[in-house]
Amino acid sequence: DIIENEEVSDKVKQDTPIEKDMEYQSDLKRAGKMLFITRIIFLFSGCGVLAATIYYRAVGFPLLEEALNESQGGAQKFDDIGAKVENLTSVFLAHLEEVR
Repeated sequence: DIIENEEVSDKVKQDTPIEKDMEYQSDLKRAGKMLFITRIIFLFSGCGVLAATIYYRAVGFPLLEEALNESQGGAQKFDDIGAKVENLTSVFLAHLEEVR
């Protein structure tokens, strides 16, 4: 009986408003720390995104422009070759009709 009463009294002590308030305050501090850590990580992530954007703008755009210019030159050559092939084909077809 005495052991059971001590266990019951321990459970009753844990349920007192003071114990609940202390537990709540402890949880509140822990949540505040986690929120602070989350905000710091978010801030660093944002700084990383900004740094990557600046780097891409400084290094990536000139490379992209160079690649587009080179491909434009290649497209122009391809277009010239296509015009020559079209001309050659039309001459060939004209001569083919003359032969018939």
